[in-house]
Amino acid sequence: MATKIRRLTLAAGWLLVASVAGLPVFGIVLGLWPSSPISWQQVDVFWAYNGILSSVVGSLFLAFFAPIIALYVAFTVYSQYRFNPRWQALEKRLAPLLSLPHLAVALGLVYLFSPAGMLWSGLWDLAASSPPEWFGLGRKSMLTMLIAISIKEVPFFY
Repeated sequence: MATKIRRLTLAAGWLLVASVAGLPVFGIVLGLWPSSPISWQQVDVFWAYNGILSSVVGSLFLAFFAPIIALYVAFTVYSQYRFNPRWQALEKRLAPLLSLPHLAVALGLVYLFSPAGMLWSGLWDLAASSPPEWFGLGRKSMLTMLIAISIKEVPFFY
């Protein structure tokens, strides 16, 4: 009985994946695709749009380097502490951390480390002064996103 339910659930999941993956095909069939062929001039106009090229390059950069950095950090930590009893106890508690929503953790880390974020604001409030403008990580910085995404992805490599 359990195998039948498992097979039915698996079949329903693959049906859902196939239907979502097939939606663009239905858009082409229904006529949502442009009727005239796309010319190179239109592609050049698209890439000339303000900031589109830098956004695409930045996204590709993050998609390539953030997991590599996260894998390096995870491998380094695991290779040093894998036989430690504290680490083995931490591994048992790691599952709830993996259930956190990805975007919420990434944005939370970005806002935590930004100059107006909670961490730096608290430190500068203790010093009774205001931080200089150059201090911390900028909100629109590629380095900020690279650090935040790398930190967020580290637990998934354990």
